[in-house]
Amino acid sequence: MSALRKGNWARGQFFLFLAVTAFVILFSGIYEIFSHQVMSWWMILAAGPFLAGAACWFVFYKTGLFQTPCRPFQICFMMATVSCTLGMVVRGVLEIYGTWSSLVHSYDILFGVFFFGSVLSLILYLHYRKKAKVE
Repeated sequence: MSALRKGNWARGQFFLFLAVTAFVILFSGIYEIFSHQVMSWWMILAAGPFLAGAACWFVFYKTGLFQTPCRPFQICFMMATVSCTLGMVVRGVLEIYGTWSSLVHSYDILFGVFFFGSVLSLILYLHYRKKAKVE
């Protein structure tokens, strides 16, 4: 709780996203080494969502836009990033094995729902925070 009081929450999320990005890169690299040098662009680009999330948290930390965003934004943003990354990894695994499933589109739908939820909750949070400052 002391990190929240000091306003370092966004910085912590930035480093968490960087750590997960490093893990996804390592996992993808090892997976492609043991798949007999069969490459998949989905596996190579799977770290992109977490890297983009790290960039967002870095901007939030440096600009001081908000240090501790509302809980719905935190949950939706994390779930959008996770669903997008998992969708890319599953597509990469299926592509490496030379097969396909229509169920991978469910990750796209989940990403869209959670991304929309995160944007909506961020807009509402900033609106009500501004309204509370005025009153």
